[in-house]
Amino acid sequence: KGKTFTVFFDVDPRKKGKHWTVYAVKIPKGSSNISKVNWGKQEITLDTEDLKPEDKGAGGGVKMDVAAHEFGHAIGQPDEYKASSAFHTHKKSIMNLGNEVKKRHAKHLVDELNKMIPDTTFSVKSVK
Repeated sequence: KGKTFTVFFDVDPRKKGKHWTVYAVKIPKGSSNISKVNWGKQEITLDTEDLKPEDKGAGGGVKMDVAAHEFGHAIGQPDEYKASSAFHTHKKSIMNLGNEVKKRHAKHLVDELNKMIPDTTFSVKSVK
């Protein structure tokens, strides 16, 4: 109770078995492909243009990091740029146009921890 522990997300190169399958598609410079996450199948599809921040027309020099955004989907996050989202105006969010991870982005992780360990409640104190 009242204890704080730090959680880091890290890429774990697996020699056998898998957590997720990532499909990396090489496309011509300047073209686009629809990057996506299939949560049920634990698949992420990215293309070579996703490694560059992309201007999505938000103004103010805000550019989406598509690979980071898709990672956000992989940890269970919905899009926040849709007009129907309560966080639509939070443009700097990793799930919108920016690169900032917010406390709310750990919701799926916290929900899973709370299911796994009975009589214990997890929450996010801060995000760095």
